[in-house]
Order: sequence, then structure tokens, then C-alpha cells
Amino acid sequence: MASKNEDIKNKIQNAAEDKFRSYELETQLLAYVVRKEPKHAISIESEWFVNEIYQKVVDVLRESRAIMSFELLTHSIEDRGLVGDEDELLEDTIIDIYDEEIDDYDDHTFRALLKQIVKMYDSRKLFNAMADVVTNMDKFDLEKDRSTLQKATAPTAMYDQRHGGFYVDDYKERKAIMEERALRRENSDSYSNGVPTGIDLFDKNIGGIMPSEFAVIAGRTGLGKTAALMYHALHSWKSGFNTLFVSGEMNKHDLQYRIDSSLTAIPSKLFRLSELSPEHYQRWDNTIQELNAVYDDSYLYIRSYSRGFTVEDIEREVHWLHDETGKTVHTICMDYLNIMKPKGSNGKKGSREWSAQADVVWEFKDLCIDFNLAGYTANQIIDDAFKKRFLTTGDLKYARAISEAAPIIFGLTQVDEDKLLNRMVYQLIKARSAEPPKPVFLNPNMNIMRIHNQLMYSVKSLADIKPQTIDIDKMQSKKSKRKRIREVE
Repeated sequence: MASKNEDIKNKIQNAAEDKFRSYELETQLLAYVVRKEPKHAISIESEWFVNEIYQKVVDVLRESRAIMSFELLTHSIEDRGLVGDEDELLEDTIIDIYDEEIDDYDDHTFRALLKQIVKMYDSRKLFNAMADVVTNMDKFDLEKDRSTLQKATAPTAMYDQRHGGFYVDDYKERKAIMEERALRRENSDSYSNGVPTGIDLFDKNIGGIMPSEFAVIAGRTGLGKTAALMYHALHSWKSGFNTLFVSGEMNKHDLQYRIDSSLTAIPSKLFRLSELSPEHYQRWDNTIQELNAVYDDSYLYIRSYSRGFTVEDIEREVHWLHDETGKTVHTICMDYLNIMKPKGSNGKKGSREWSAQADVVWEFKDLCIDFNLAGYTANQIIDDAFKKRFLTTGDLKYARAISEAAPIIFGLTQVDEDKLLNRMVYQLIKARSAEPPKPVFLNPNMNIMRIHNQLMYSVKSLADIKPQTIDIDKMQSKKSKRKRIREVE
């Protein structure tokens, strides 16, 4: 009887190993860590691998945390002692690690591989526990076996190098990041070591939007938040960053027509009414050909969702883009927070509830961190702030949730005086680790879907129009003077 039960147990465990294990995925993951990023060894456990040689590779990596040559890795494993036929398999197994093509792999690829390997390990662990309980019914103990199954069903915790580390040990990593940023800033025309905003005054002050950061553009409905997001997306793309623009309000072609209008300086009304002249079509063709020739190393991808989309939808899009293009997304512009729903809400939690907005903004923050990308999104302001020229974080709708999570907040406003002068005020309300500069005036021309008034395609950024800086102290002093004059009158 015991022998029969043992056979059943072995069959279940062998079947689980066959179904829930991929030698190819394990090889890809170890190849990346051995040859590119040994720092990730701390995130791997040897028990996740069935292959005993791979288990020893993990042990060696966790101990050395250094890029290893074929010979060094082979000798390091031999030093740990080989058993049985391991000696014959060693060379072939290590060859597989060094033959794997990993040129296009990055940390995002590593995390995706790790997640899948851990998922398979958890599946094997669950089936092994079930097999042990089922084939030992004569020794069944409810509490003990229930505890065994509960442990088997608990997901394996994965250590993430991005969120933890020893201060002194991480110095070299911080130094490498700083040197990379300094080089990027040196080679940038926009004073930026992150993704440039396209506004020199802001980029000089904050260095652009850094990977893992996101910025919120706050303003009232209809003022031009989408146009601002579109501008930042275009500038990101033309600066060489792979950019994803997501909207929950407009369909794909309407968004693309907006971009066509902006880049060609053809009034958007002509696109809407289909009244393009032959000259317009020629300008349109020339623009697209030029973009293909000049910016073919990066991409701008447009994705439209229905209202109520979630961060999970965007995550799937980011994964798909990476698989489709082989290139990582660097920047995401999302239009916009207030029309999204939190993950797993299934309609139970309305997008207008404060708690739902808090969930959405923190999920968007996690998205930027998880994929190491720079983000932009938009947010509405409260009714009482509609007539204010200068906003504070308290003027944002759902301010408590937004202002706590967002490291960078822009404000877009327009009072009656600005309407007469055909301008808007763009200000940096909050910039973590930086002193916000003074606001600037923008001169919008919404007929061509731009937030500035330059009609020439050669314009690269708002800096080209030398936007006027607003001296808030001087302006407030003038207001006080006018008030005193009125009081005298």
C-alpha cells in the first residue's frame, strides 16, 4: 500500500515538474544576471530552480554578485562539488547560459521572467503539498495538513532590488546612475537628465521628469490639459524617448488628427470638416515622411480606452509594446486620472469617490516605478479655483490623494485678463527636491491644437518663443497699488 501511494505521489510531482517548469525561461533569466546584472542575484532563490546545476549557479551569483566569464562560473561551480552525472552536464548547461541572446533584455525583462519562474515554482509547491496530503490519508491530521496546504498556497515573496538595499553597498549603483544622468544632461539641448518637459525654464530647474516620477497637470475642464499632455508627449518622442499616449475620452484617430494639426500647423477645423486643400495634403505627407526619417529610432504610440479603464489596462499595453517592438516604454502620458477606475473595482467603486481616486493615483505611481518610466497625467481642479490665476496643491480635485503621491504638479490657468491677451499661465506648483521656478505665460492657438502661437514646424519647444516669466511678487504689488488707488477714489 505504501509503495502504491509513493508511486502516485511521484507521478503527481513529476507531472507538476513537467507542466510547471521551463528550462528556457530559467536559462534566459540566469543569462541576464550572470552576464549583465549580477546585482539581481539577491532577488533569486536556488530552490526556485529544479536543475541542480542552476541551483549552484544561483548560489555562486548570490555570493559573488559579479559579472562572470564562462571559465570563472564553471570553476566556481566545480569548487562546490559535483554529484553523479552533474559533471557531464555542467559544460553543456553553462554553454546554454552563454549562448542565450540577451542583447535586448533589460530590468523589465528580468522582472517579467522572475515573476513567471516564481509562479511556476508556487504551482509545483502546491501540487507537491497536495500529493503529500492525498497519499498519506492513513496519517491524516486535519490541523497539520491544513497548515501544510495553507503554507503551500501562500505566494512566494520576491525581493525587489529597486525598493531596498544597504546604504553603503548601493553607493556604486547610485554613482553609476548619477554619472549616466550627468552624461545625458551634457548631451541634451534642454538642460535635462530626465525626460524633458520642453519648457527650458522648468527643465533647468527640475532636470525634466525622471524615470519612476510622474507629473500632474491640473486645470479646469476645457482649458487645454489634453493639448499640454500632447505637447509633452510629442516633445518626449522627438527627444528620442519611446512614448505611449493613453486617452479615456477620445478615439485613436481623433487623437492622431490633433497631433497632425499640431505638427503641420493645419487648423484642426479643416481636419474635422475634411476641407484640406492639395497644399495641405502635400504638407501633411511631407511632415510624416520627415518624422519617419528623423525620429525612426523612437516611437509614439496612441491608445484609446473607454471611460473607466484601469492601470492594469495600461500595464498590458506596456508589456505588448515591449514584446512588439523590442523597445522599452520611456514615457507615458495619460489623459486622465479622474475618469479611471482602481484595479479590481468591477464597477463596485465609483471613479468619483475620493478613495477610488486615491487608489488610482497610487496605482499610476506604482506603474511608473515598476516600469521605470516617466509619467504625465491630468487632473481637474475644484470649482472654487476656476477664477484663480495661481493654484496651490489644495486647489486640485481629490487634493489629498493627488498631492501626496505626485512628486511634480503643474497648474494651467486662465483668468479674464489672460483671455483678452490670448494667453494662459503655466506654473510648477510642486517639485519634490527642487525649488519651483516662477510661472510662465503661454500663448495658445487651439485652432492648430497647440499651446503656443508659433506656426512654423521648426519650433522645437515652448522655449523657442521665449515665454515671459511672471513675477508674482511684482504682480501682487501692482494689485495692491491698484487697490489703494481705488480706495482713494
